[in-house]
Amino acid sequence: MSLSKWEYRIEHDAASLNELGEQGWELVAVTVVEGVEQLYLKRPAPSFRERLTLDQREEVARQAAFSSTSTKEVSR
Repeated sequence: MSLSKWEYRIEHDAASLNELGEQGWELVAVTVVEGVEQLYLKRPAPSFRERLTLDQREEVARQAAFSSTSTKEVSR
């Protein structure tokens, strides 16, 4: 039996719910604290393998951005 792991998030802007839904976030509760809505969301946490892949993609993107910046500076 595997236990599900979750990520949690609190938002205050209902206008962002559609975009968050597309990213896999699910609205689970809404409260009002001192007149301000708080939207509680959750989504399944990425597995270890998925986290590695995401971290690797971010690192490649950083390196690509750095190398393109370095290339522009050299060509000036």
